[in-house]
Amino acid sequence: MYEELEPVTRKLAFRDYIFSNASAILSVSKKGKEYLQGIFPKYNGKMLTYYLGTKKLDNQRNSQVENDKLVIVSCANIMTSNIKRIELIPSLLIQLAKHTDRKIEWVHFGNYDFQFNKLLEIELENKALKESNQITITFKGPTENPEILYYYASKPVSLFLSVSSSEGLPFSMMEASSYGIPIICTDVGGCKEITNKDLLLPANFTESDFIKVYKRFIQDENKYRDEAFNFWENGFRSEISLEKFKRLVQ
Repeated sequence: MYEELEPVTRKLAFRDYIFSNASAILSVSKKGKEYLQGIFPKYNGKMLTYYLGTKKLDNQRNSQVENDKLVIVSCANIMTSNIKRIELIPSLLIQLAKHTDRKIEWVHFGNYDFQFNKLLEIELENKALKESNQITITFKGPTENPEILYYYASKPVSLFLSVSSSEGLPFSMMEASSYGIPIICTDVGGCKEITNKDLLLPANFTESDFIKVYKRFIQDENKYRDEAFNFWENGFRSEISLEKFKRLVQ
């Protein structure tokens, strides 16, 4: 999507040719559509926002975490890209522990490689983190999608956290929302289209920014849980996406 992220040429090949021959150009977010319209205004008439959708394993909602525990989930593949920036999360947990008496558990789904991301390894070795009785960290590693959805359906989760420097509009956020899990994320790509603006972090956020957002979150956790589910129910269900696509191709 974002040409400037291409590391060598800062361009994506054959885009003008592809767009000129396309019947329609579908972006998975409003933000993406605006970006493409700015670069290729002559194809504006072909460009549409088309939200992808997700299915649930069942109709359950995620259960509320006990008041004495905060469970934070992240989901990202970091084997081939550093834009997910999960190495920023350990220091956030340390700061968070200074502002809550609740136990803190961070659960990460996805590939990780300390050879690729040395900074993550260094952050996890932080003395304050290793000696904390308040913080626990679980790296689930590569996990099949049904297993992640089962976790959301059966294990209490307080919030989904994304600190990426760039995004489209992630499936992982749609899936978390479908179980009523609130999302705290950076305001990049189309992320703001699937979460409350109160829970958005600046792209280049500070630890202080994160604490401010967390404090807003804990003022009304139940409201944000209901709202997360409503985001998915009204805009990101696979049935909605399929019906829209049927109308598009008729």
